[in-house]
Amino acid sequence: MSQTYRLVQNHVSFEQKIQGSRFLSFAIRCDSREAFDHEISALKKEHFTATHHCYAWRINPFKTEEFSQDDGEPSGTAGMPILNELRSRNFCNTGIVVIRYYGGTKLGKSGLIHAYGSSAKMALDQADLSELQAGFLHKLSFPYEHKRLIDDIVKDSDATIADQVFTQHITYKIKIATNMVDRFTESVDKLSYLGLTLHKLGPTLIESPIS
Repeated sequence: MSQTYRLVQNHVSFEQKIQGSRFLSFAIRCDSREAFDHEISALKKEHFTATHHCYAWRINPFKTEEFSQDDGEPSGTAGMPILNELRSRNFCNTGIVVIRYYGGTKLGKSGLIHAYGSSAKMALDQADLSELQAGFLHKLSFPYEHKRLIDDIVKDSDATIADQVFTQHITYKIKIATNMVDRFTESVDKLSYLGLTLHKLGPTLIESPIS
């Protein structure tokens, strides 16, 4: 069975005030550590007078990587609550930054955990979301007269046509979820006598908006 993740479709932000401290949270779409580092650098420049810039991210649906940073808050009270919010809701290719402007009142460990965790949650709640699933990209070439048949196989396999080229033959690039690959290839193999040519191109990601 393919693992399905969530990710934010775009960047969103949220702000709350707790006992005088301002907490600004930002949910960020990122497909690499470098992409996240670019975003956190920009936020640090914009909010250079803030007391703390805490964050966490999860990336790479093929082999999940994750990281959290407390940035001067007591260990485990900032980055980990943010990361746990991403984990509990199965997010990937998503990062969250929570910026704190200290307001003069210490919150204690439990108060910090609540403040950073709730800030992360509210940022994610504001976002439009997509589902992200690991799969494989295939290239399929076939004669024009079999287009309707191939389209039915694609639909039956819950696959997505990522690209199509019309020359002497039709060529589709097709994204297929890992758990549906065998079903798709078996259906195509049974029709090889019709002049179909199938090649597996490699791993890919399949994204679909959550309505």
